[in-house]
Amino acid sequence: MTARDDIMDRFPVVSTWTWFHKPTRAYYRLQRDDEHGPPQEGRDRAFEELTTAMDTALSDEWVGYRMVEAALHHPPPEPEIQNAETRWTRTAVMVAQLKKAGVEGADEVRDVLPGWLTPMGMAVHGIVERIALQNGPCRVVIQRIKKKWGTLRISIRAEPGDLARDISTIARWAEACTVGRCAVSGQPGEVVGPGWMLTLSPEMERLRNIEP
Repeated sequence: MTARDDIMDRFPVVSTWTWFHKPTRAYYRLQRDDEHGPPQEGRDRAFEELTTAMDTALSDEWVGYRMVEAALHHPPPEPEIQNAETRWTRTAVMVAQLKKAGVEGADEVRDVLPGWLTPMGMAVHGIVERIALQNGPCRVVIQRIKKKWGTLRISIRAEPGDLARDISTIARWAEACTVGRCAVSGQPGEVVGPGWMLTLSPEMERLRNIEP
C-alpha cells in the first residue's frame, strides 16, 4: 500500500454516476461502493472506462453527472462540552493547517457549524497530508464552504489532475458525513424547517422552536 492509498482509504464513499433522460425524465444509475482499497488502479481504470463508454453510447437526450450517496466510514460524535471558544479554537487550528500547506481560501473553514467540525477536521488533515505527497507545483483553492439543503457543501478545486481527484473525494466524504448529523451537536438528526433548512437533533430542533 502506498502513502497515498493510506490517506485515501480513510475517505471511502458510495458514489454513483447517474444519467438523466430529458424527454422522459427516466434515470439510469451506475454505482461503485469500493472506491478506495487495493487494487486501486485497476478499479479506477475500469470504472472510468465504463462511464466513458456510457457517455459515448447515449444520445444527447441524456445528461450524465456524478453523485455521492453516503460516507462508508463515519467520524465520531462531537465533544459533549462545546462553546463558542472551543469552536473558534478548533476552526483556527484548521485554518492554520491549511494555510501552512499553501491552501488558498482557508478562512472559509470558519463558517463550518460546530456539529460538523469533526468530519471537517478529518478532511482538512487528509487534504494537508495529500498535498504533502504531491511532487512538483500544485494549487488548492477553497472557493466556498456553505450550508445547502441542510448539509455541508464544499467548493474546492486543485491542480494538477491527480491531486484534484483526491482532494475532491476527501471534500465529498466530508459533505456526505453531514447527512443525518446535527449541525449543532453532531448527534443524529433530520433536515427540518421552516425557514433555513438545517439538520438538527430533536433536542436542537426544540431549542430552535423556542429561540429561533
